[in-house]
Amino acid sequence: MISVYFRPDKTQILQASYRNDKKLVVEDYAETSAALDYITMDGAAGTARLQEFLHELKKETDIATDDVYIVLPDYIFSYIESVDYIDDTNLQALIHEQVGEPADKFYITMPIVTTSPAPDRSSVYAIRKAWVDRLVEASMSERIALASVEPASMSFYRTLAQWNMEMPLVEIFPQHASFVTYSPAGGVFKQDSPDLTEENLLKNGLQANSFITTAYASNDFSAGKTFQNMNTDMPYIVLSDNPKITTLDAVRLRSPEETIKFPEYILAPMMPSGQQKLWMPVIGTLLQERVDNEQDFDNPIFEEKAAFITVKNANLLPEKAKQAARNRQWKRIIQRGCRMLCIIMAVVVVLDIASIIYFSSYQYNPALEEDYQQAKQDIASIQKEVDIINMAHKDAQNPMASYRMLVENRPDGVGFTSLTVGIANPERDRAANGNQSEDASAESKKPSMDYITLDAVAGNEMLFQDFRARLNQEEKLYAPSINSISADASGFKVAKISIGRR
Repeated sequence: MISVYFRPDKTQILQASYRNDKKLVVEDYAETSAALDYITMDGAAGTARLQEFLHELKKETDIATDDVYIVLPDYIFSYIESVDYIDDTNLQALIHEQVGEPADKFYITMPIVTTSPAPDRSSVYAIRKAWVDRLVEASMSERIALASVEPASMSFYRTLAQWNMEMPLVEIFPQHASFVTYSPAGGVFKQDSPDLTEENLLKNGLQANSFITTAYASNDFSAGKTFQNMNTDMPYIVLSDNPKITTLDAVRLRSPEETIKFPEYILAPMMPSGQQKLWMPVIGTLLQERVDNEQDFDNPIFEEKAAFITVKNANLLPEKAKQAARNRQWKRIIQRGCRMLCIIMAVVVVLDIASIIYFSSYQYNPALEEDYQQAKQDIASIQKEVDIINMAHKDAQNPMASYRMLVENRPDGVGFTSLTVGIANPERDRAANGNQSEDASAESKKPSMDYITLDAVAGNEMLFQDFRARLNQEEKLYAPSINSISADASGFKVAKISIGRR
């Protein structure tokens, strides 16, 4: 997106785009010669000069390939006022009365509306149709996609986004100056101030502060009369390139305490913060997309706006031109989608062709084919060897480990007179372990129960019960059992014990 601000002393151009996170990024900005007179001059010469200016601008910028948003200074607007709006007929009569010309000679927009508890008022901007039509005609001739024409004050207010505060804006140019004052109590009105032009202030250096103080007091009075409730100590935001004006005592006395700069959702890393205030009327018009997007629920532009204030865009293009702009936007979206689809399809086709070429030229190695056939023949014998290895692993008796468990769990006072570790018939044991039927015979399970057999001797037969309980805690042993207890000739108790393996 490209914004062009036609000032009387120069033309400001800024290019920006939205990121995926909805932040607006300034990509480039520049200044060139003034061209506002080509819009406002009478006769066909103005159209020709404007076309020539746009033609040269196309050589230096991307204005020919992107949407273009035009910004115009407020002093060229014939009518900027906060009114008690009733209907279009009354509004046209009011404009005719104030301007002295029929209202049908003007394009009218009402971007700000206030309702209760504030007064029911609408902010009206009116500009000569001939000037906007000249912009449309010149843009069409140069094949430039004109998307919007807005007043500088609305673009500035949208960037500043302080809708709950009074915002008097002082636009000072070499030969023109005006106040455009916003209030949440009623919207916007304009007051021209010839005494505050740059030429007049610099020419009357000693009286400059007096001119400014008087002009501020006059605007304070008009604001109080228009809005009925106005802060007379409100700060004034002065837009001027000349530091001799912005450093005047009267200007600094009523300036905002904090530096005016872009909000955090506008990124301009290449632009010094001290210049950002002068570029706010240029970039704010590019925020229209977020103003018009009703689904943009987390819109930071309206974070500080009361519900009784309605803010819309101030686009002054005729409806036919607006529809053409919307059609171009949809066409551009479709074109981008088609380009992306073509790229994806091209990649798929290239991969398809590459796969066909590769697999059609690929040949199997005969040696690999022979190895494969031999492996198929050998798979049965290899599987038998694997089974034998697995069987040997399962049938391992591990006598030393079992003996260690017996010794570690033997209570004091218990000795062994005989000990056998191992299963006499491993195949029978595998059959018992693999049989999941509930009615399996006791005979088939017996080998797994006789993994360890021993005769233990002790002076107290309760020690045998302690020994059995300890063995029962070992995870690798299964169901230790005391098969019998008897007494020998010397009076010691002898127990026959059998232990299974899990």
